[in-house]
Amino acid sequence: MHTDPVLASRVGHLRLRDLLLLDHIADTGSLRRTAERLNVTQPAITQALQGLEAAFGVALVERQARGATLTSAGQAALQRLRAARHELLAAQAAAQMSAHPTLHVGCVPVAALRFMPPALAALQRDAPHIRVELHEATVAPLWQALRAGSLDAILCRLPPPDQQELMLDDADVHLVGDEHFAFVVGPGHRAARGRQTLRSLAGQAWALPARASLTRRAFDQLYLDAGLAPPTPAVTSVSFHTNLHLAATGRFITVAPQSVLLRYVSALGLTPLRVPAPRGAGRLAWVVRASRRHDPLLVALTACIIEAAKGGA
Repeated sequence: MHTDPVLASRVGHLRLRDLLLLDHIADTGSLRRTAERLNVTQPAITQALQGLEAAFGVALVERQARGATLTSAGQAALQRLRAARHELLAAQAAAQMSAHPTLHVGCVPVAALRFMPPALAALQRDAPHIRVELHEATVAPLWQALRAGSLDAILCRLPPPDQQELMLDDADVHLVGDEHFAFVVGPGHRAARGRQTLRSLAGQAWALPARASLTRRAFDQLYLDAGLAPPTPAVTSVSFHTNLHLAATGRFITVAPQSVLLRYVSALGLTPLRVPAPRGAGRLAWVVRASRRHDPLLVALTACIIEAAKGGA
């Protein structure tokens, strides 16, 4: 398409505000109302429009007694100008993302409570320009998201032996600690009185994690290893926060990470039971996609995670 160099030069001298003038006129239907919207005089709008039409080489607006409407050329120009405005907004968003890079990190709830707060506080102190989107989920979805590339790194348990297909062969794995569990009840629960066994607790009302979670799998295996059928929970919840509050009512028993219980026992009046609880349901690890291992942002966060693990081990 041939472009008149004189017209091209005129367009090059236009300001963005001038280019958006057609949008305002189309919306208000009046030069006067456009001037009021932009808080300028009507002669200023008329002058800007004349400059715009001179640059385009055609009449863009038809003045009428009761207002103004865009000509067919003005309508065509407006369509392109609106598209250009969207491109400018997209460019602005991209520039902002570059100035404030974002990490997409996944973690299991216990890690979100135990390691993430000190790690992210340290990251914000040392690199305040980095933004983090935190995604909490159970183990399998986190590993799947890491494999799919929707997460840059995850802080969660290693997959159990029968789910090794979740592992990424080329991922960087940093072990950050083990997690131990305990059974707890709330005020007035009869299980808090006297010595209890797995058998005596089996018939109680339980609030347990979802069946697919590693904690629940470890809980069920504990009963199976003792030759007992695992209890059927009265309530199933993916959140140990919810299960602990259910236990606090005095009606339910639940199982929770000991590191979490330190924060809840006194606040909710919970009592840990002296019964063998599930052993660690997989070791906690910080896992980074191999393609991102040299990313300065993830290198910084990895250092903060490892330091937080040392302090919270």
